[in-house]
Amino acid sequence: MINFEKIIERVQEKLKDYEVYKFDRTKDNALKSFFDLAQEYATLEDICQVASAVIREFFSFKSRIYIRSEDPGKFGLVCNSDEGLVESGAGPVAEYLTGMAEEFTRDQSRFYPIRGNVLKLEKLPFPAADEVLGFLEIYPAHDLSEEDRFYLQKYANRLGFSLHNTMLGLKNVKHIAFINSLVVDVEHNVIQPNIFFKVYLKRFKMHINKNEEVKRHLEELLKKREEISRQEGLLVMDELEEINHALMEEFNNIEKHYINTSLFMESLFRRDHFEKGQFVLKKRKCNFNREVVQPQLERYRARFKARGIEVNTEYSGVPDEDITAFLDVGLISQVFANLFSNAMKYTQEVNSQKYVSYGFNLEKGFFSPMSDGIKFNVFTTGPNLSPKEAQKLYEEEFRGANARGEMGTGHGLNFVREVITIHGGVVGYEPTEMGNNFYFVLPLEKD
Repeated sequence: MINFEKIIERVQEKLKDYEVYKFDRTKDNALKSFFDLAQEYATLEDICQVASAVIREFFSFKSRIYIRSEDPGKFGLVCNSDEGLVESGAGPVAEYLTGMAEEFTRDQSRFYPIRGNVLKLEKLPFPAADEVLGFLEIYPAHDLSEEDRFYLQKYANRLGFSLHNTMLGLKNVKHIAFINSLVVDVEHNVIQPNIFFKVYLKRFKMHINKNEEVKRHLEELLKKREEISRQEGLLVMDELEEINHALMEEFNNIEKHYINTSLFMESLFRRDHFEKGQFVLKKRKCNFNREVVQPQLERYRARFKARGIEVNTEYSGVPDEDITAFLDVGLISQVFANLFSNAMKYTQEVNSQKYVSYGFNLEKGFFSPMSDGIKFNVFTTGPNLSPKEAQKLYEEEFRGANARGEMGTGHGLNFVREVITIHGGVVGYEPTEMGNNFYFVLPLEKD
């Protein structure tokens, strides 16, 4: 915390600064108008439009405003004084601004760097080591006086102050929204599945108790060894073998569930997610079918069977050895867990068939002529979704008309879209004669 006396010193410095500036009433009113109006708007684009409009109405200056893009060192045109917002705020990148950090003249224009707060730069959603958040272009600039140039420099600084605070505010809002979403992901993919530990442990305990009963029976038989027949001994041995087999089966269930839960916890509770306010990938090369799909399919196989859903592997796609991908195994595993979870809830019988299927196929030139994709499908039998439902399928909190009272938040497919998007892929839906195909396509990354 800064000492109050230090703040007093800064106030006094500002008093002296404004005595030196000696801005006339018009310039002073323009600054106050910009600050007042900037408080009324919440987006970067609108604040830039306010800045440009104030310059035009108070001084008849023409202007363009550029803001740093997510692409390091690039500045995109946001608005101008003639038409306001340019192409919905997604104007062309000004390559000549890359690497610039000081005021300069180009052709008939004067460019003023829009600087941020040096003490808060590390909190921005993009790197800005030179403090420059954007540029204010004034044109034509040949009639600008030295006083005008000095004023516009200060005006650009005030614009930078407003933009920086807005960027931080938007980042915080996005960060909080991500954390809230992550909490739902944790509940859906970690906490709820964790209940199965209780089921497995209960069954494990049941087999242990059964083992104790057999042990007592064997002890009683041993006390009267002369009366033990070979047949009785074999029956006890068979019973022990059966119990040991059941114990090993439950042990394997617990171990697989532990491995899966640990994988999901590691991928959801990464420190980078919380620091960045978004999913941060840890990609590695993996065998997609063996390391991602099969572990999740095994988790749901018994639950599919309990609901009368067959797992149809007739259309499993390209051979296993061809499905090698670079991806975040933990997050993509949760994608399939969510797809299988939905399949378990919503698969319905069609033409006396009720099944879920999965597959993989190569999509040549899907992303570009030189960039292929791998399409991953999870198909379920049942009535087709309506066009309206299909359009909203991957939106947050959307649940179809066929939810039929099933538990859920409508978050699962939205999570799928988020994870696939940050992998550079796309999600989709296809109605078919027998049901519904939910798919995603990932870029095929080569060694």
